[in-house]
Amino acid sequence: MSDMSEKQRANYVDEAHAYNVAVCAEIGGIAECNARYTAGISSRIAATGKTIDALTVRELLEIHLAYGEWFSSLFRDQEGAA
Repeated sequence: MSDMSEKQRANYVDEAHAYNVAVCAEIGGIAECNARYTAGISSRIAATGKTIDALTVRELLEIHLAYGEWFSSLFRDQEGAA
């Protein structure tokens, strides 16, 4: 990163900041989910064999996104059957 100009560095910092905020918001949004979702994601976390404190941010985000997709698919399937 030492080869970056000040403008490039500022852009990098801005992009990194925006990404970090987005990731934090995504993970923080788990607390806003219903009990079935949070229980299910807790089960997925437990299945890793790690405590939530031992997971990396990337691991937690990947679990959340994958579980969210699966969870949402349950309702898409129900809508299609109605």
